[in-house]
Amino acid sequence: MNVNKKEEELKDVIVLAGQILVESGADGFHIENAMNVIAYHRSIKFPVRLLVAILGFRMHSVN
Repeated sequence: MNVNKKEEELKDVIVLAGQILVESGADGFHIENAMNVIAYHRSIKFPVRLLVAILGFRMHSVN
């Protein structure tokens, strides 16, 4: 498995975790924190910024 595919799968897992938290009624701070913890402990090799909003969230790379 190449690195890009692994990174994409990891992003999918992080976003899924956030989605589950949103749907369960968690507040924005805890959603963002949980997603950052997963990214940190999985040693993401790219800079990430998470934006959690009331209606959902978005994850994008920071250049």
